Amino acid sequence: MKNLNSYLTLLLWLFASTAFAQNTGQITGTIIDAENGETIIGASVGITGTTKGTASDLDGNFTIRNLEPGTYSITVTYISYTAQTITGIVVNEGESTVLNIALESSIENLDEVVVTAEAIKSGEAGLLSIQRKAIAVQDGISAEELSKSTDGNVGSAMKRVSGVSVVGGRDVYVRGLGNRYSNVQLNGSPIPSTNPNKKEAPVDILSSGIVDNIVVQKTYTPDQSGEFSGGSVQIITKEFPNDPSITFSYTSEINSNSTFKNYLGYNGGGTDFLGFDNGFRNLPTDLEDSEITNTQEAGRIVTDLNNSWASKNIQSLPSQKLGFSYSNQFNQDKMPIGLVSNISYKYATSSRTNETFRYINNYNQNSGEILLGSDYIRNSGEESTGINGMLNVFVKPNDFTKIGLKNLYSNSSTNQFSTIEGSYYNFDNDNRQTVAEFDRRAIYS
Repeated sequence: MKNLNSYLTLLLWLFASTAFAQNTGQITGTIIDAENGETIIGASVGITGTTKGTASDLDGNFTIRNLEPGTYSITVTYISYTAQTITGIVVNEGESTVLNIALESSIENLDEVVVTAEAIKSGEAGLLSIQRKAIAVQDGISAEELSKSTDGNVGSAMKRVSGVSVVGGRDVYVRGLGNRYSNVQLNGSPIPSTNPNKKEAPVDILSSGIVDNIVVQKTYTPDQSGEFSGGSVQIITKEFPNDPSITFSYTSEINSNSTFKNYLGYNGGGTDFLGFDNGFRNLPTDLEDSEITNTQEAGRIVTDLNNSWASKNIQSLPSQKLGFSYSNQFNQDKMPIGLVSNISYKYATSSRTNETFRYINNYNQNSGEILLGSDYIRNSGEESTGINGMLNVFVKPNDFTKIGLKNLYSNSSTNQFSTIEGSYYNFDNDNRQTVAEFDRRAIYS
């Protein structure tokens, strides 16, 4: 909780220190090779008719800052490529005008040929060019397309990619194959699963506003791990956002079978709804510090354990999901610092009533008699929570050096209470079993 408070304090401070009111605008974008979609490093970009300009960095990105509001033309040149002049670029006060420029190779030894074109507003050109030239079969979605959609998180946005579906916000299916056969990466690293029993990727924790692109690779290449047969989902977040961005999201879901109805629960810890235990389930100190050496000591320790097994009915509320993301770029004129952050919280309850379980212990083929080994009824209620946070900080000392620190934290919990009544194959009489289970899983990378 201390780390979470520090994280929130940092975000609020950065947000408060951001000056959104600006008197000038800027032109920013990416320069790529029109044939293979690769970024071009060191291309010259200048305001036509002036000496004001810049060069593309190691990611092919460029930014011309401190421009008065108005209409401009820019000229892009690079050795062995045809120079390109783009006209009609409108710069508004306090805004970034984004251009994605594709240069054609110059394969003949001729005088300079200038191609004049209107400003390109779509970011799909580079992604489609890479897809067309790629050895692997792949598909994707860019930040430009995401900005036009109403998708609030990556889980919703991924459904727009052909052959991809997301179930429950964390089960990714590629070509019909689930998490076991898929690989999900965030900025080149696999997203860790918080479930020790199966592979999960909580993609719904990320806001779509901080994503640069999502690429789904459906066949193998040597640069990828060989742990997938369905597909590899590669999510890349923005590193140096062009404009400040802050997003709040809230989602609520109602289940007609359970919402506002009672589910089976118990008196647990006061912070269970956050996914953290407040010490309610701590083991006795004697059990932590020493071994049990005799029956008397074992009996004393058992009496110190929490022995509350009383159930109670709790009204089920609608499922809640809250999200907050903030991204910005600071110190642009000297040593740019990029900040991308995201935090989310979700809470849900569910219940199952009068589930009948029957297990056949023996079957006589001659008489048709069935001997039941177990026959019981189960009632259960479950409370699930999730708190997730991401904080990425990047520094660019010069146009050809980039340093980054990427952090991802995920905490999830399930709090389940169930009663089982009936007969078991290894007991003579009807029995009642009460189970209280609190399972917390946390990962930091």
